[in-house]
Amino acid sequence: MQFLLKRILAKVPAQLLVFGLVFVIVFGARFLGGPGRFFAWLFGHMLPLLGILAAGAVGFIVWRIRLEGISRAASQGDPVAMDLERRRDSALWTALAAVLLGGMSLFVLRLFGAPIQWAFPIALLVFVLMLGWAWSIVLDYGQLFKWNFVAHEFARVFDDLEYDPLGHVSSWDVWLLNLFEPPPHEITSGGRVTGNDLIRASYKGLRFEQSDIQLHHTWIEMTQDRRGREVEVERSRLIFSGRAMSFNFAEPFRADVRVADRNFQGLGPTLSLWREVRTELARFDDRFEVMTSDPLDALTILTPQMVEAIYRLRQAVGVPLVLLFRDSSMYAFLALKRDPFEASLWRTLSESRAQLRRDIKMTTDFLDTMYFRRQEGQAPLRGDDQR
Repeated sequence: MQFLLKRILAKVPAQLLVFGLVFVIVFGARFLGGPGRFFAWLFGHMLPLLGILAAGAVGFIVWRIRLEGISRAASQGDPVAMDLERRRDSALWTALAAVLLGGMSLFVLRLFGAPIQWAFPIALLVFVLMLGWAWSIVLDYGQLFKWNFVAHEFARVFDDLEYDPLGHVSSWDVWLLNLFEPPPHEITSGGRVTGNDLIRASYKGLRFEQSDIQLHHTWIEMTQDRRGREVEVERSRLIFSGRAMSFNFAEPFRADVRVADRNFQGLGPTLSLWREVRTELARFDDRFEVMTSDPLDALTILTPQMVEAIYRLRQAVGVPLVLLFRDSSMYAFLALKRDPFEASLWRTLSESRAQLRRDIKMTTDFLDTMYFRRQEGQAPLRGDDQR
């Protein structure tokens, strides 16, 4: 039951749940002639369902309290972890206080005869100020989590670590790949790359770089202002949001190869001389499109082990991805919707740390399977290894 509830909450946005609840209340109130009659009907006819929902809510609260206790017990003896636990608790209580104080302010002002046009803005101001205070605590909590735990966990696994929470991969390098769709407008100012969590490190001698990025097309349009004058306005459109990774191999590949998920959005066309190739794994060909400048040399890159590793990576992340083999590098773009390096207020500290370790393990498992021979005494895979 708890697992099912977590899956539902993870898949359904909170805004949609709130909107659906408000819609049901408003529609029911209008249909039955007022909120009072609606709630009377609800309690009169939906009592068994309300009992089940209440029991589920109590179970969920008990389960979350248990997780909070486990997380706090795991943080005992670690001053940094305990400080983060206290900050997270403070943010949660401050957010709760924002709701309570906002509601109480509205109630008290109306009780003393204040008109609604005055009472509501004052109550809203109290709510926004308290919520802003909670948000500042959340930002501090997230920054401390990155500096104290993200860098630490990466340093345990990778060598020569460079971590910049505010940095991202080079904009110049991303656009030079010509991997994404070109700007649709003739008058353009190019593209813009934003991002965070830049990591440069080595794993068993293999140098790699990664960050979360957002790619935007930007262009200039001529439009008219309110006075009828022509002015230039910069427009932008998001074409990719997720993680960018690059791996530097010891030797160059013989051909350029693009392995793209058939559901990947924002991908540009390949050169006219490029051709599609098929692998020996049928389920891989159903999921991915492989385009290359040389089909024979492409098959020396896409060994069965490499194909299996890419397929497993797709299953692990659960989102579309694209890989590009060029010169002596492999580039990977994963359309991730979450940021594992961000400590969520709705996850305990232990859950955030566990999520971080799973993300690191996903990267190392991919490299171990794709690049390094697991059998002792065998050399790493190179771009020119044969099947």
